[in-house]
Amino acid sequence: MTGWVRCLVAAVWVSGAASAAAQIVDATACDVAGHPAKYDGRTVRIKGLVQVGLDSFQVRGASCNSGLWLSYPAGTKARSGPAAVITLRLASNASNASSSPAKARTAVVLERNKDFETFDALLSEKPKTPGMCLGCVKNDVQATLIGRVDGTDDPGLKRDAGGKVTGLDGFGNLNEYGARLVLQSVSDVSAKEIDFTQTPKVKDDNAGGNGRDFVAITKKSAAAFARGSDAANQIQRALDALGAPGVDNGVTIEFGATAEVPAGEGIKGAKPSPDGLLLTIRIDTDKLKGDALSRAIAHEGALLDAERGTEQKGLPPRENAAWQTTLLVAIGARQKTLTLPGGVVLWSESWPEPQRTANATAALTQYLTDHEQIAR
Repeated sequence: MTGWVRCLVAAVWVSGAASAAAQIVDATACDVAGHPAKYDGRTVRIKGLVQVGLDSFQVRGASCNSGLWLSYPAGTKARSGPAAVITLRLASNASNASSSPAKARTAVVLERNKDFETFDALLSEKPKTPGMCLGCVKNDVQATLIGRVDGTDDPGLKRDAGGKVTGLDGFGNLNEYGARLVLQSVSDVSAKEIDFTQTPKVKDDNAGGNGRDFVAITKKSAAAFARGSDAANQIQRALDALGAPGVDNGVTIEFGATAEVPAGEGIKGAKPSPDGLLLTIRIDTDKLKGDALSRAIAHEGALLDAERGTEQKGLPPRENAAWQTTLLVAIGARQKTLTLPGGVVLWSESWPEPQRTANATAALTQYLTDHEQIAR
């Protein structure tokens, strides 16, 4: 290769590298969560706090309570991510309904270097807590993240006054997030260990169990309450939302990775459903087993019940109702404690009876404030 050709190749390489670097926009999580459509399709660099929950995987900013959903490119097979997630698609019979099209987006290739392996390990490390800690990990993680933003200013499911589905957009759990970051690389990784010291010290608690039929386990919990009581009915609604054997109500339960970009999003499904909506619960059984899986499936069933109903609008109110159902299942199973991600104790048998409702309500309010705030 002659000298001038080498110089030309070098110049082109430097120019291309500089151009690629110039395409990366520095932003905050609050900026992106607050103005998702503005950043749609752009590659951004964000310094933020990454939190994992039972059905959340968020990048949070320091100056707001909003978060954006975090996803890995398809095929990543990471260990970290939510224990469960619900994704929505329009069914084939959702006539006159529009869904955000599957846009031709710039492909994201994840840089699986030492920093990512550390990031993944910290966000999947389980805490050593007594009792059941549902969807918990040991650490939040502070990091600098680079990735592609997928954004919309109008996330979630749309219905007309009669309840008919008219549109769908958004990302993450129940498609309620306006912004998603598809991770390309991570650096400056540091752990922020979560305080689990408030978890009551118990022995022989229901902390996982060997039960495999999670629906049967949940039904048994419902039977602990008086037939027709509010508690029994609330649990039964969550079970009914999952669908009866042999009846296709548009709900599918799958097992596998929960943190990757879902396949087929933005494209109508191939089959119909009673209300024109297909709902997929995806569960990572490395994170949920036995009785913990029963609590989680009750939680996700309650979310489906709220999604297909008309009362609870927005993800935090629905999560509030779902966690109430989860707590009832735990109490019905005579569970001594129940701890949530972030070290929040939702239930303790040791609490004096007159204080139990107030303590659980305060704990749930704290959890929703710290972990389920999203921009709408």
